Amino acid sequence: MEASLIPDPRNFKWKLLSNVLKIFDNHRIRKELSKSGITPVDRASLILKDSIIVYMYVTVGYCNSTFKKLV
Repeated sequence: MEASLIPDPRNFKWKLLSNVLKIFDNHRIRKELSKSGITPVDRASLILKDSIIVYMYVTVGYCNSTFKKLV
């Protein structure tokens, strides 16, 4: 899958990704990370965001390749 490097706010993939990533900027998530003993919280939230991006990229790529095989 080739994703554009310039985010397009009208594209559903970018909308979904931005909504998911906003969750990790939430105070409650940072508080839960801190309560779990995960420090530094800022770095942990960045690592979680990176992991989500990779997961979504792989998942969307797999769905696209599966759909192309079916069509």
